[in-house]
Amino acid sequence: MKPLIDPIGTADGLFHGKNTQTGELATIVTPKYANDNQAAMLSTQREILTILTAAGIKPNEATNDQFLTALKKVFLTTDDTRLNNLLHSDQKSLRRKGQSSSQNQSGTQRCCCSRRRQGGGDRCSR
Repeated sequence: MKPLIDPIGTADGLFHGKNTQTGELATIVTPKYANDNQAAMLSTQREILTILTAAGIKPNEATNDQFLTALKKVFLTTDDTRLNNLLHSDQKSLRRKGQSSSQNQSGTQRCCCSRRRQGGGDRCSR
């Protein structure tokens, strides 16, 4: 991804229209500024399209939730089991140290996903 581009070269970094009353000139957009913006936009689009492709989603101009859907599909679905296993291994480590982060106030063993563990084992039904 391209680094952040510089703001337009005005005193306040904003675009201004011509003001005949004050004599202020309109902001001039230089070719460098326009090219930097175009390059940054294309770079950002490529980054987003990479996530969509990884999720198996074909870009569609008619929808506005493709990026969020792709993030959920790639990270929540794919990594859910791995994340759950990591959380369980952390809980095992805490229990070995005498800390029980997986017990609620009633003493019922619960998983990191708040489900009751089957048979009191180390893993939930997920």
